[in-house]
Amino acid sequence: MKCLILAGGLGLRMGELGEEVAKPLLPLGSKLVIDYIVESIPEAIDIIVSTNQKFEFGFRNWLVEQDREIDLVIENPVGDGDKIGACSAIDFAIRYRDITENLVVIGGDNLFTTGVADFFKAYNREYPLVGVYDVKDPRAARGFGVITIEEGRIVSLVEKPAHPESSIIATACYAFPPRVFHHIADFCSIRQDNLGGLVAYLVDKEGVYPYYIEGEWFDVGTPDVYKCLQRRYSSTHLD
Repeated sequence: MKCLILAGGLGLRMGELGEEVAKPLLPLGSKLVIDYIVESIPEAIDIIVSTNQKFEFGFRNWLVEQDREIDLVIENPVGDGDKIGACSAIDFAIRYRDITENLVVIGGDNLFTTGVADFFKAYNREYPLVGVYDVKDPRAARGFGVITIEEGRIVSLVEKPAHPESSIIATACYAFPPRVFHHIADFCSIRQDNLGGLVAYLVDKEGVYPYYIEGEWFDVGTPDVYKCLQRRYSSTHLD
């Protein structure tokens, strides 16, 4: 099994904070955002980090400090440097590294206070698995992909609904068996940068199952969220 960490976002929602530093490389306490992901991935799992040319140097410097082997994939290595989109980054990594194993994909700007080790344990290597999180209030789910679950399966995902019917949202934590890789490629021919749309697409093709994230989950995607976490990490350590 391999784990792909998506770190190719340009951080546009972060304003000045995201101009020079990729979101996964932002500091939180004594570590970087991506460190909290990497340290909870089981040692037996091969890690790949996918980023763009803009942030390549920062990630290569980060790799020097790591005590485990991590593969770095640069999106559009011979292209014009334009961001190819999160879904296409998954498809590109699969093809570029000739991945034929089960693949866990994690957004590099997602923070899980209890880590992701249990997600790996829960994945049965047969059906796609999506990490889901209960934000408790449907109104708070408006900015995310809202999940509907019936009889233990995900039956729909609606992106950023005005009136969510549920408080259960999809996080950027997925597991894909190799037999669905062609579905990912097919979806990328339609939309390149919509992970929620990819899940919805797979729901129409496959059985897709939820994994309920324990602890707390944060999308480190805006200055307000990041500054709130900075204050929290300066006073207490989540790990």
